Parts: sequence; C-alpha cells; structure tokens
Amino acid sequence: MHLKRLEIHGFKSFADRINLVFKPGITAIVGPNGSGKSNIADGLRWVMGESNLRNIRGTKVEDVIFSGSEDRKPLGMADVTLVLDNSDQTLPLDYAEVAVTRRVYRSGESEFLINRAPVRLKDIQELFFDTGLGKEAYSVISQGKIDAILSVRPEDRRSIFEEAAGIMRYKVKKNLSIKKLGETENNILRIEDLLAELRAQLDPLSVQSEKATLYLKHRTNLKLVEINHSYQEITGVEQTLQSMEEKQRTKEEELSTVQAEAATLAEKALAAQTEATNLETELQTRQKQLMEGLAQRERATGELNLYAERKRSLQNREAEITHTLALQEEKAVALEEKHAELHRQTTGIMAEKDRLSSAVKQMEEVLANKEEEIKAVRTKLSSQKALYNNNLETNSLLKQKISEEGAQKGFRQEKEAELGGELDLAVEELAETEARLRTVQANLEELRKAAELGKAEERRLAAELEKHKTYLAERVQKNQEMRERLRGIESKITILSELERSRQGYYHGVKALLEAKRESFHQEIHGVVADLIRPERGCELALEVALGSALQNIVINHHRHAGQAITYLKQNKLGRATFLPLNMIEGKVDRFTDSKALLTQYNSKPATEAVFYDQQYQAVVSHLLSGTLIAPDLKTAVELAEKTGKKFRVVTLEGEVIAPGGAITGGNLDRRQGGLLSRKGEIRQLTGEKQDLLAFLERGLTEESKLQTTIEEHTKEYEEKRNLGQEISFQQNSALKDMEAMNASHQKAIKQKNLLETAIQKLKGELSSQNSVVIQLQERQQRLEAELGLISQEIQSLEERESKLIQEREQSLRALSTLSAQLAGIQQEWVGKQENLQENEHSIQEIRTEVARRESELKKIKEDLERLEVERNQLEANIRHTGQELATEEAALEQLRTSCQAALNSANQMEIGRRELQKQEGEFLAELHRLELQINRLKINRDNLAANLADVYGESWQQDVQPELTLPPHPKQEILRLKTQMKALEPVNLQAIEEYQGLKQRVDFLSQQLTDLTTARESLQKVIAEIEKTIKKRFIVTFEQIRKEFVTLFEQLFSGGKADLQLLDPDQPLESGIEILAQPPGKRLQNLALLSGGERAMTAVALLFAIFRVKPSPFCILDEIDATLDEGNVQRFTELLKMFSKDQQFIVITHRRGTMEVANVLYGVTMEEKGISKLISLELKKEAS
Repeated sequence: MHLKRLEIHGFKSFADRINLVFKPGITAIVGPNGSGKSNIADGLRWVMGESNLRNIRGTKVEDVIFSGSEDRKPLGMADVTLVLDNSDQTLPLDYAEVAVTRRVYRSGESEFLINRAPVRLKDIQELFFDTGLGKEAYSVISQGKIDAILSVRPEDRRSIFEEAAGIMRYKVKKNLSIKKLGETENNILRIEDLLAELRAQLDPLSVQSEKATLYLKHRTNLKLVEINHSYQEITGVEQTLQSMEEKQRTKEEELSTVQAEAATLAEKALAAQTEATNLETELQTRQKQLMEGLAQRERATGELNLYAERKRSLQNREAEITHTLALQEEKAVALEEKHAELHRQTTGIMAEKDRLSSAVKQMEEVLANKEEEIKAVRTKLSSQKALYNNNLETNSLLKQKISEEGAQKGFRQEKEAELGGELDLAVEELAETEARLRTVQANLEELRKAAELGKAEERRLAAELEKHKTYLAERVQKNQEMRERLRGIESKITILSELERSRQGYYHGVKALLEAKRESFHQEIHGVVADLIRPERGCELALEVALGSALQNIVINHHRHAGQAITYLKQNKLGRATFLPLNMIEGKVDRFTDSKALLTQYNSKPATEAVFYDQQYQAVVSHLLSGTLIAPDLKTAVELAEKTGKKFRVVTLEGEVIAPGGAITGGNLDRRQGGLLSRKGEIRQLTGEKQDLLAFLERGLTEESKLQTTIEEHTKEYEEKRNLGQEISFQQNSALKDMEAMNASHQKAIKQKNLLETAIQKLKGELSSQNSVVIQLQERQQRLEAELGLISQEIQSLEERESKLIQEREQSLRALSTLSAQLAGIQQEWVGKQENLQENEHSIQEIRTEVARRESELKKIKEDLERLEVERNQLEANIRHTGQELATEEAALEQLRTSCQAALNSANQMEIGRRELQKQEGEFLAELHRLELQINRLKINRDNLAANLADVYGESWQQDVQPELTLPPHPKQEILRLKTQMKALEPVNLQAIEEYQGLKQRVDFLSQQLTDLTTARESLQKVIAEIEKTIKKRFIVTFEQIRKEFVTLFEQLFSGGKADLQLLDPDQPLESGIEILAQPPGKRLQNLALLSGGERAMTAVALLFAIFRVKPSPFCILDEIDATLDEGNVQRFTELLKMFSKDQQFIVITHRRGTMEVANVLYGVTMEEKGISKLISLELKKEAS
C-alpha cells in the first residue's frame, strides 16, 4: 500500500484546489518560510483522523478553513481527500483504491467519507489502526515530534512503540471492555441497592396481602348475607304495597262517582246561571237605551234654550254694527280736512328749496378757482423736487464710489492681514515640523525599548502558560472524581424517587385518590400526612411508629369533599381511606406545659416539636401527635413514663413504644408502612448531599473554566505580545517614513513663507495709491451737498404756499357742506310731507272699504234671525214625541227585572247542592292522600334497601340473590359480627395482594438480571485478561526487535558509539516507561538532554528508522526533521533515506539542498498572493534525462 494522491481545497492557506500526485520513492516539498508547506502535513494528519486541533496548529474548527485575504473572501468549507493504493489489501476493504475524505463547514458541521460513502470519524480512525497511519502513529514526523520523542517522560514515549507493535486495536478493545465492565459494575450496584430496598418492602407487603385476603373473605360472606336478608325484607314490603294499592283503587272508584254527580249538578247550575246572566244582560241593555232616550230629550231641551241665546246675541251684534258705521263716517270727514292742510305746507317748503340750490352753485365756483391756484403751485414744486432728486442721486453715486473704494481698501487691508496670518502660521508650522521631527526621533528610541520589553514579556507568558496547563490537568482529574461520586448518589436518588413516584407502600384507596386528577375533589386534597410533614433529622423512625397508618391519612379542605372522595372509592371499588377535613379537625391542648423541665432533664421532647409543617396543618399535627413523647432510648423512655404517671405514649428513636398505662412494645420492628418518612428523609438527605457535591463540582468546574479562560487569555496575550512586536516593527518603519515626509514638508513651508512676504509688500503699494483717489471723491461730494441745501429751502417755501391754499379750500368746502346739509334737510321734509299726503289718502280709502263690509255683515245677521225661528219650532215638536216613547219603555223594563230575579234564585239553590258534593269529594281525597303517604313510605323503604345494596355492592347486586339460601337465625347479628371483624382488620390495603405479586415478580426479575450481570462481569474480566496477555506478548516482541535495529542503526549513523533501549520496569511492560540511552563515539554514556542538537536529532532518526524497519509504514511524511543537522549529518540522513525508500514511500518537507538532491519528485510551495499558497511540481528524474 502506498499514497497515490492528496487533494486539498480550502484547508488553511490553500484557497484553491491543489492535487499532489505521489509516486514510490522520495517526494520533496520545498518553499520559503510561511509559504504553507507544513499545511500539507497538517492536512494529511487531519484527514487520517486527528481530532486534537492543537496537533495541527489550531485552536478551533474555523482555524482549518481558509479565512480570506486582502483580495479574497473567506471560504465556507475545507476538505482534504487522501487516495491510497490498496491493491495488496493492507486495509480491510474490498477496493484496490481507497479514497478517504474529511470535510468541515464554517458552521461546525463535519463530513467523513470513504470512497464517497458517509462514515464516522471513529470508522476512519479504526481503519488506520496498526497500519502505522493512525493519529498516534509515526507516519507524520515533524521537527517538534523528533524533539518530543527525546524530551518527553519515558512513560509518554510508549505510544510510538505501541503503534509499531500493532496493539492499538487491542488497547481500544480493552478500553471498551473496561468501559463496559465499569457500566456493568454500576448496574450491579444499582440492582443490588434496588433489590435491598424492594426486599425490605416484600415481607411487610406479604403480611398486608394475607390480611387483605382474610378481609376479602369476610367481605364476601357479608355480601351474601346482607344481600339475601335485604332481598327478603324488600319482598315483604312489596306484598304490603300490593294490599294498600288495592284499597287505594276502591277509594278512587267511589271518588269518581261523587265527582260525576257534582259535575251534573254543576252543569245544571251553570245553565240556570247562564239564563239569569242573559236576562240581566238584556235588562242592562234596555236600561241603557232608556237612559239614552232621556239624555236625548235633555239635549233637545238644551238646544232649545241655545236657540234663544243665539237670537239675543245676533240682535246685540246688529245694534253694535249700526253704531260702528256712524263712527266711521265721522272719522272720514276729519281725514279729508287734514289732507287739505298738508297740501298748503308742501307749497312753502318748495320755495325754500329753490333758494338753497342757488347758494350751493355759487360756492362750487369759488372752490374751482382755489383748485387752479393749488395746481400751479404744485407744478413748480414738482420741478424743484426733480432737480433736488437728481442732485441727491449724483451725491449717492459719489458716496457709493467712495464706499467701493473704501471696501477695496478694506479688502486689501484684510488680504494684507490674512497674508500676515498665513505668514505667522507658516513660521509656526516650521517650528512644529522641527518639533515633530524631534518627537519622531524620540519615538523611534521608545519603540526600540518596547520591542526589547515585549520579547521578555513573551518569555514570561510562555512560562505562566505552562504552569496553568499543569494546574488545569489536576483540576480536571478532581472534577472527574466528583462526577463519579455524583453519579452514585443520583442513581440511589433515582431508585428512591421511583419508589416514591409509584407510591410503593401506599394503601390502594389512598393511591387511587391521589391519582384521580380528573375528579373535582382532587384539587381539594392537600396530600397524605407523610407528604405534609418533615421530621427532624434522626426522628424519622420514631414518628413512623408514632403515626403508624395515620401517615397515609388524607388531608382535605372540607368534609363535603371527603364525602365525594368516599363516593368515588365506593363506585370504583377502590378500597377505603381515612380523611382529615381541615374544617372539622380540631387541635388538642398542649398537655406537656407542666413537664418542660422534666423533658429537658431526660433529653426528650413532645412529638409535635420533632416535626416541621405549614401552620395551616397545626390542628392536624396536634390531633395526631398530642400526648406522644419522643425519648432517646428505651431506658430513658421507661423512666420518663414513670415520672409522668404513665399518662402519655412514649416512643424511642429506635421505635420502641410505651403505651399509656405502661405496656411496652419493641423488638424487631415490622415497618409495614414501607418507611414512608425514612424514605422521604433519605431522599432529602441524598438530595442535600447531591446539592453540596454539585456546589463543589460547580466550583471545581468554575475553577476549571477559569483556568481554561486564563490559559486562553494567556495564549491570547502571548499572541498579542507577539503581534505587538510585529506592530512595533511596523511602527518603526512607519516612523521612518513619517520623518522623510516631515523633511519634505519643512522645505515646502520655507518656500511658502518667502512667497507670502513678497505678496504683502505688493499689497502695501496698492493701498497707498488708492488713498489719494478717495480724498478727491470726498471733496466733490461736499460741493454737491451745498447745492442740495439751497434747493431744499425753495421747496420748503412752495410747500408753505400750497398749504395755505389748501386751508382756504377747506374753509370753502365746509361752507358748501353746510348749505348742502340745509338743502338736504328741506328736501327730506318735502318728501315727508308727500308721504303723509299719500298715507292720509290711503286711510280714507280703508274707512270706505270697512263701511261697506259692515253693511254686508248687518244684512247676513238679519237672515240668520229668521232661520233660527223656524228651527226652534221644529225642535219643540220632537221633544213632545220622545216623552211618549220613554214612558212605554219604562213599563217593559219593570217586567224584565221580575224574570231575572226568579232565574237567580234557581241558580243559587243548585250551587248549594254542588258544594255539598264537593265536601264529600274532599273527604275521599284526604283518605286517598293518607293511603298514598303510606304507599310512598313503603316504596321509599324498599328503594332505600335496594339503593343501599347498590351503593355497597353495585347495580348488579340482584345477581347475588339466592332465594333458596338458608340465612342464619339472626341475620342482622351475623351482619354486625362480620362488619366488626372487618373493622378490626382495618386499615386494609386491598392493593397489597396485587402489589405483593408484582413486587415479587420484580424481585425475581432483578435477581435474574443480577445473576446475568455477574456472569457478564466475569466474562469481561476474562476478555480483558486475554487482551492484556496478547498486548504484553506483542509489545515485548516488537520492543526487542526495535531495540536490536536501533542499536545497529545508531552505530551506522554515528560510525560507532553505543545506544540502547530499556524498560524502566521490566516486570510491568504494559505500564513501564522506555528510556533511551546514547553514547556517541568518543563520549561517555550520558543523558539525552546533554547531547547536542544534531546528536539528539540523529538519535531520534535512528529510533524512527529502526521502527520503520520493524513495522514499515505505507508512507511517511518528514516535516523539516533535518533542520538542525549539519552537512555531514544531512548526508548520513539522506543515505539512510535512499536505502529505506526502496521499500517505503517518503514525503520530505525540507530547506536542505542535500535532501532535495535525493528526491525523485519536487513540489514547490509559494505565496505569490498574500495569504494564499500555490503549488509548483517538478519530476526530477525526467528533467535529468
């Protein structure tokens, strides 16, 4: 078997896929430092199953994936494929070529493939066992490993010899067998603990099972007697019921006869009553008609009186209208006289209006003349103002020009100041540049010192890192020991918790109620007493004895809920339970108040003080434990009982009991309740121990984590220090470049200073010439301002003339306004008189119209008086006719009243007869009700008997009736006797029969398992002994062969000298360290540490090639192991390499020319692009030919 090909993609610096083809012989891989040569060796180790990333110079999974460069993004995956020629079937696979692939993703996921088929990492590692290619093998040898072979402890040197001996596969099998043996031992311990616990419960459960069997026998006899006795009583009740129901039917028939007679009489009475009602209705109708006739006559009389009243009203209205017409005529005459007076006044007002109109016209002509004078003055004023504005504009232009010249002057002054400031800055910059130059020089000196300090710090951190790694190994070992102890405790807690969870030792009824979570009463259950109290440490046994079966009493909120639970037990035949309803249980008075000193003297206490509980259960605890004392031992308990007058029950810590009165119970304790408190106490104790151990382990893990963190921090700090050294070197180069840049900046600043001085001199000349121009402009502006003053005076005079004319115009306007107002007043008065004339004419017309309307109304009133007289005569005739008809109707009504009274008398007689029949009916009904009550009582008695049987024995109780059964002479006494015997046996755990059978089966099953595990343990021990025998034999044979070859090769490489390999403890070859002895020619035998670097390297080479000779590896990678050799030793090494390459394949990573010269194929690794390795190949033999 040999290596054919290696494919790498994305592994470390190999961003691009490379393909290395290997041929038999020697292949050399060369390249500068840091180019990625050793990454090829790391890739080979990694693909062959290396799981410790530190061995391939990494710390985390991402370190083996290409992490990117300046121009390349990081890759998400790395994979390496190793292709082997397996034509000789060295590997146990039916393939002539085997390709092993390992792939990892940045997410942390990994893939392993053999010939593209997915496998596990373990499969790859097992594939290479004992082939010389395993992770502990000698197929990949680096310079560090060469040094490690010589430097490590003798015990750590064994792995390479074991790989050569081919015992790694056996060691793995041995370790697996030891692991299985440890698991088997743990299982044996767990089952033994479980069996001890279960066997402790088996005997008490056996007694409970026998007790339950006897109880069930009594219950069966009780059922037989009680059901048949009750059945006979039910039969007697049903016979009595038949007799009374027959009597009830007779009474009901007699009642029906009376009810029929009463119904007939009621019908006749109803007919008479109906006739009377009809007559009465007709009477009421005729009376109503009579009353309506009388009312109609009264209305006619009222209308007759109304006609007389209307006639008087019309006559009064006729007189009123006549009077109103006379008044209207007088008013019309007065209005015509007023109209003539208004016409005369209107003529005088018209003459005054004409005079005022003439005066207004004259005043308007005066105003027109004033307006002409004002217009002439304003024209002259406008021309003067235009001249003034022109001069003012010219003056403004001069001011603007002067301002512009001043601005230019200011700009040049600012520019001069700005250039002066720049000149000052240039001078300051020159000074700062010189200062920075001095600073950079000082900084360079500081960087040199910092570099020296960094190197010293690196060495210190490396030493601390090694020390912390030693501490970490010790801490990890201690933590592992604590984990083993913790697993033992957890196993025992699991067993006890399982017993607690399955409620082993609980009565069947109690267990059923606690598991009935869907029932409404379940949420009202607080738990059994054992769950609600916690005994003091050491008092568990005493309280178990004191409480006995009361430990399983159920604490519940209300007696109503207890009744629901009892009903549930009955319906489902789940046994019995005792309840402690919180609303009914009352605490008992403390009876030990006067005995405190005595109890202290005898180191005893009330049982209520030896238990912890929630305050809401105080009454329960007091109810159960009041009157009970706990003493340390039986002797003390006897003395205490005598001192207290034997009034109290005294229980010892060992479970002895002294009852009130002096009876003593003791001996081998039969813990029938399954040790509920002891079990709970042991769980609490073990849980406490577990918590303490967890706390210790947590602190240990914290310390381990801190140590790991410290190591990581020191590693990081070490890397940071190393990076800092590189950073300091970079800063030194950067500082030198800064100094060069500052020198250039300094020269530039000097040149800028000279240019600024020249510009400032030029600006000063321009400012001097500009000052003379500004003075000339200012003189011209003064002359123009004098002319503006004269024009301003003339404009003021014209404005005063204009103001005077405007005042005169205003006076004329006010006079015109007064005349216009008077004219408007006269005009308004004339208009008012005209309106009065129109209104007066309108009033006269309205009066004429009203007079005509009144005359028309007067005519209509006369016509109404004539019509009223005719209607009054007709109404008087109707009244006389209606009176005659009413007299006839009154006579008919009197006859109808007589008939109605006769019908009512007949109906009353019939009603009296009907009431007599109803009285008889009531008597019959009362008798029937009494019979019905007696029947109902009998039925209730029968139903109660049946219901009681159904409640106790279920709805199918009739199937157990045996009519031919001969009952005891006194059935009730027999029933009472059986119930008393059952009561004496209570409490009974009916589930104990089933639990005993199940527990016995489980004990038998676990016993068989224990036997099987014991056999398996013996078998594993034999296998381990056989493996160790094989390992020892193979190791000793291989060791002697390697030793012989090592002696020969050492003498060959050193041209003399002596060397040897020795086991430090030959009696224990499987644990013994291996010591290497070397004596180069001309030197005495000495420790390897005292040899030179070249001598150490050659000694290691001799050892490696001795191993190759004894157990050749299909191929071997030598990573710069010739780095410390001089030219002479390189020649010896290459000669040895050529000799072995005839039978083995070598891949050599080297810098040495001598090694390169013996290679058949040469691969070059370069890093043209920063951070990315490239591959160049050259087949030397073909090139030479």
